[in-house]
Amino acid sequence: MEITLSLVATAAAKPDEYVNRAHVEDETGKVVSRVATAAVEVVVEAIFDCGDVLGKVFDDKNRNGYQDAGEPGLPGARVATVKGLLVTSDKHGRFHVACADLPDQRIGTNYMLKLDPRSLPSGYRLTTENPRVVRLTAGKASEFAFGASIGRVVRLDLNGGAFEEGQVLLRPEWRARLEQMIALLDKEPSVLRLFYSEPGGGSRLGAQRMDAVKRAVADRWRTVGGRYRLEVETSIDTTGGRTGLDRQPTRNRKTAPAVSP
Repeated sequence: MEITLSLVATAAAKPDEYVNRAHVEDETGKVVSRVATAAVEVVVEAIFDCGDVLGKVFDDKNRNGYQDAGEPGLPGARVATVKGLLVTSDKHGRFHVACADLPDQRIGTNYMLKLDPRSLPSGYRLTTENPRVVRLTAGKASEFAFGASIGRVVRLDLNGGAFEEGQVLLRPEWRARLEQMIALLDKEPSVLRLFYSEPGGGSRLGAQRMDAVKRAVADRWRTVGGRYRLEVETSIDTTGGRTGLDRQPTRNRKTAPAVSP
């Protein structure tokens, strides 16, 4: 006797290889036939199963986080996926990832991309969140947009003469000038760069003075209702030669309260 079974793979079957098995049992449950097997491979259908990614890295001239008319793309920017795939934007700032993932057919899947700030042109800083996450939908393309803009840097040079002798407190005339600097920072998004130089001075005292200045800036920034997240870079030189910048957003430093509203 020959028994033929006809099976259909439904849309719920995810791409993979499946093995169907069939046999005949008697009334007691004993197998009385050979076990027949049939392998079926459900392959990826790009049109219906894949979630594609289309993206762009653009010059956000007005720093509003959106690409407006007249804002060109930035070529050569490098974007990375969670799995380590690196994608570089073309001469128009565009990039894409074909079949980036196979999203869940019912609810979709989160997908993350991160732009490498080191691949941006010199002086450019991100104006949009990084990394970015979007929800991929099977059979559809999702968009990623990264904005970057040439940074405006406000620099303040300090030395031991700006502080009370042996203390971390600024002299009265310098405390008054902090208000002028806050007004300057509030005009448009900027990066504050603090440089402290005291050849022969103690590095510990220099670090404490820089932390005190950053706290003072953070306090004054909150009072004016800072419109953006103020990033502060510090550099300390107590040897007569410039050191590297310590670039830290003030909200991530234990010694400096949050600067954002």
